[in-house]
Amino acid sequence: MKITPWRIVGYLSVVVACNYADRAAFSAVLPPLRADLGLSDVTTGLLSSLFLWSYALSSLVAGTFADRYSRSRLIVCSLVLWSLVTLFTGLTTGFIMLCVLRVLLGMTESLYHPAAVALLADHHGPATRGRALGIHSLGLNFGVVVGGSVAGYLAQAYGWRMGFIALGVGGIGLAFFARFFLADRPASAPPATRNPGVGEA
Repeated sequence: MKITPWRIVGYLSVVVACNYADRAAFSAVLPPLRADLGLSDVTTGLLSSLFLWSYALSSLVAGTFADRYSRSRLIVCSLVLWSLVTLFTGLTTGFIMLCVLRVLLGMTESLYHPAAVALLADHHGPATRGRALGIHSLGLNFGVVVGGSVAGYLAQAYGWRMGFIALGVGGIGLAFFARFFLADRPASAPPATRNPGVGEA
């Protein structure tokens, strides 16, 4: 099965949806999570800050990694790692463990964006790059909506933990299909500079 530029766009759009679904899930289940773990307004705010700070600081390193190492492998590693963190969030036993998981979520998710955007640029030249990034952004926003909705529904039906467990397992499952959808641009090949024909899409 040939891996084409648009196949890569489609897969990464699903992956980024998963990325943002995991983030949206936390906000969607805050009331039952707070009640279960006995969190205050201060500790709840700290949990959000830990994620944002770890994500921001780790992004500096993530960009360097995307320039030096295989972008496809970084994407898969990020997907697997953040999915494991999400899964364990559903199994958390207390505030300290949740703090550690929020930091790890920021660190592992930060690896995705620099590698994904660079990979899209590798496979799409000026003629198609904007469209490819637009579709990728659509996946991002779709993940925010679906992640919050799914996590909220599962929290109401089965408890707040189930949404994290389902998203974590789903992300790990998605990683198994990466070999059929991702490929680094060969070092000797220049980026695409034209719109691919019907047979290449």
